[in-house]
Amino acid sequence: MKLVQAKVVRRVLGCAVGGMVLSASGWAQLRVVTVPWQGDPNQPHQVASGQALMLQGTAVPVAGCGLVSATWDPGDGSGPVNVPAGNARVLELSHVYTGSVNQPFVATLTVTDSCGNVSSDTFRVVIQNAGLDVDVNRAIDHGLWNLHKRQILGNIGGVPSGYWSTQNVAAATSSALQALQVHGHFASGDPNENPYVEDVQRGLAHLFTTLSVLPIAVQPAGDPDTNGNGYGLYTTSDPIYVTGQIVDAIVATQTPNAVAPTGVSPEVQGRTYHDIVQDMIDAYAWGQTDSGTQRGGWRYGFNSDADNSAAQWMAIGGIAAERYFGATVPTWVKQENEAYWLPYSSFRDGSFSGYDGHFGYVYAYYNVDIAMMNTTPSGIVQLVMNGVPSSDPRFTAAVGYMARNWNTLVLNNRIYGMFATAKAMRLAQPAPVQTMTSGGLSFDWYRAQVSQGDPVDGLARRLVTLQQGDGSWDGYWVVDDIATAWSAIILSSTIVTPGPVAVAHASPTQTAATFPVNFTGVSSYHLDPARAIINYEWDYESDGSWDATGVNVVHSYPTLGTYNVTLRVTDDSNPPLQATTQVTVNITPPPFPPDSEPGGPYTFCPQVTPWLLDGSRSSDPDGSIVLYEWDYSPQPLDLSFNDATGVSVDVTSFFMQLGPGVYNVGLRVWDDLGNPNTDFTTVRVLPAGDPNCQQPPPTIACPPDFVEVWNGGINAGQTVPARTGTATYTGGCTQNATVTYQDVNVVPNTPQNPGAPEVVITRRWTVDDGCGGVDSCDQTITLLSPAGQIGSLTLNVQPQTCANELTPAMSLVKLTIPGTWVHDATRIDPTSVEVHRADGVGKSLRRGAYMTGPSLADVTAPYYGELGPCVTRNPEGRQDFTMFVNARAMRSLMKLGNLADGTKVRLVFSGKFITGEPFVVEDVLTVRR
Repeated sequence: MKLVQAKVVRRVLGCAVGGMVLSASGWAQLRVVTVPWQGDPNQPHQVASGQALMLQGTAVPVAGCGLVSATWDPGDGSGPVNVPAGNARVLELSHVYTGSVNQPFVATLTVTDSCGNVSSDTFRVVIQNAGLDVDVNRAIDHGLWNLHKRQILGNIGGVPSGYWSTQNVAAATSSALQALQVHGHFASGDPNENPYVEDVQRGLAHLFTTLSVLPIAVQPAGDPDTNGNGYGLYTTSDPIYVTGQIVDAIVATQTPNAVAPTGVSPEVQGRTYHDIVQDMIDAYAWGQTDSGTQRGGWRYGFNSDADNSAAQWMAIGGIAAERYFGATVPTWVKQENEAYWLPYSSFRDGSFSGYDGHFGYVYAYYNVDIAMMNTTPSGIVQLVMNGVPSSDPRFTAAVGYMARNWNTLVLNNRIYGMFATAKAMRLAQPAPVQTMTSGGLSFDWYRAQVSQGDPVDGLARRLVTLQQGDGSWDGYWVVDDIATAWSAIILSSTIVTPGPVAVAHASPTQTAATFPVNFTGVSSYHLDPARAIINYEWDYESDGSWDATGVNVVHSYPTLGTYNVTLRVTDDSNPPLQATTQVTVNITPPPFPPDSEPGGPYTFCPQVTPWLLDGSRSSDPDGSIVLYEWDYSPQPLDLSFNDATGVSVDVTSFFMQLGPGVYNVGLRVWDDLGNPNTDFTTVRVLPAGDPNCQQPPPTIACPPDFVEVWNGGINAGQTVPARTGTATYTGGCTQNATVTYQDVNVVPNTPQNPGAPEVVITRRWTVDDGCGGVDSCDQTITLLSPAGQIGSLTLNVQPQTCANELTPAMSLVKLTIPGTWVHDATRIDPTSVEVHRADGVGKSLRRGAYMTGPSLADVTAPYYGELGPCVTRNPEGRQDFTMFVNARAMRSLMKLGNLADGTKVRLVFSGKFITGEPFVVEDVLTVRR
């Protein structure tokens, strides 16, 4: 937040309860707070070029001073726009941004009140590639803003509160809270930087008041009272459906030791969140159906009967409570559910057809709606609660049933069933399930898109399509607040807790077939600072098969086309949380634009200088870069690109004077054909006292040198780090630490150098600890020819004879280049070949009257003739390249006729492959008289 007039912001009234700062109205001065993306003021809101983005801000007026005006400046040169200022909680502007991919903008909201106070705050925006990922993030952005606008404010015993009211207050409020929290907005945050912090604080204050006390006792299957206090907690309105939703909202706070500020006392108010959640689970355990055909389930009221639609809410609450709060779901509750209710309400015959795998409503085959596509995922969630893995036949059969009936769910706007699906797939064990399969039908339930060749649309594309203009969603069974909250949760990477965020970058995004493309996931991050991403997986064709692992990978494509590449990141949770994203690579014919790579994201510490921007990874597939133009002054950028030139730029002085913060940097490169390309990165300046600036410099350890027999080489992926090893490092700083590599020297074998390694690569590994510390090391990668095989080209004069003789009786001399496992001799350009004496005497012969061919037939295995051991070798299966030289012309034109009998003459045979690669090979000819 940036304050224009006032120098000090001071809260005049407030109380801290359970980790929340609950504010009363009244501030020392006017406050303007824009909405940060994912709760981080340094993360920009995302939009594709040509899309409209809602700029979102709020103001907290000084007591007695009403708002007079509010103005948004989008920061793209379009100029300020006045917006209605009647509701200080809603200061918004829909604005269309246009620009290049990764281009940043900084919008500014400025507010004036009746007392003459002026305050402003900034709102970061970035242009992203058009596609599913940016559409999803924009949909979430607008959906959460809709929830913010619809919160109803109140006060409970002097504690500011708020709730959402659609259909069921407790359900709407808990779902809205869950949606806000899984996207990084917590009660423990700073309301001076994030207006959603107060929304969550108020919502939790109200939510605890919806809980009531329920006396519980031992049941026929076991004792539900895990903590022995004699009661459970529940909500009286639709208790089976809604109590689990309240559990999720509380667990999503990630603060089990926080204390409830409101609610019935002493059972709720003043107790820890953990203990409250445990009592809600105890209420479910007590209320499980004890007998009859529906034993082990739950329905509308406790101890009544069962249906899968209702029973899922105990499961989702129980999973969250156990995994993330350490609460206990009694083992006997799971056993009752798995042994009685789930078998009774499901059908499985192993056919993977028809009704196989489904879960019904109150019994198997009971279809309350859309082919049991609401109740089948609800049944799967219960399997997950019971510890059933995704490999279990019951699980795979149910997923198969859903795959076969998918469009019944998504095309009928059943957000209720979509939410159950997301819960079942994301909470599965031992890891989330990404693909639904039944026979030959297979698709990504979340990311699939018909427009990209998939058989169906997944939940992400479908929900983006269904979102309404005001940012809300309406479903068939749920509408407004609940539908909007559930949709925003489905579009997240997780269900209950904040998860990892996958960010993929490709360089270049347009290049030629067989040319390398560098992929990096280095900008991926986690919304929970206590968690870390530990695995990066790449699917180069997005076909469901993971091709490589690592933060940085390299791949080349053999044919022209557009390739969508998927990155999946996995965190260190147990079970793990995952997130995916995609980046597009275009393999085209030339010409190609240059590729700007400004480096970063950079993190600088004052005690480690100089601060350098490095554009050395910029490239041009079919030319060279001749100019590097940097833009970093002023902030926000003016896109002049005239602040500095050169591959590397020292920006220590400029950013040092700006002080701690996050800033944008742009690099425009020009190639030798006059084509430009622009990209952007960020610079984070840390204060000297930041813990990440107090760490020792990093030390990198290269993987061992790698030696292997050549088997396809670089283009076949033989030298990717997944095979050759990855560097490791030690160091105390973890702020955006990255390990990268660059092949600084690649020495391939030449066709005329038999016996040498096919390629020797010097690979330079570099660690940047994100705090200014850098260390490098070199690894050598050597690919050898196989034992007994020759990868190099050779010349074989008179194959199948030894020695190679030119006699007076001969009419033709055969000059054969055997095909090898490295070089395809049939790809030699016959118009380019010529032969001459190595000593330069006489004339050379070219294809024409005196040299004809080629014959492309397998006549011999490769060998070195009299430049090596003279042997004859049988054909081995590869086609050879043979030219036929007129013997009489050879004697005459090469001046061989006057040589003494037995003279050995070195012949040099040269030419080019059809790709333009030259070769020169030699053999010895013995002249006879």
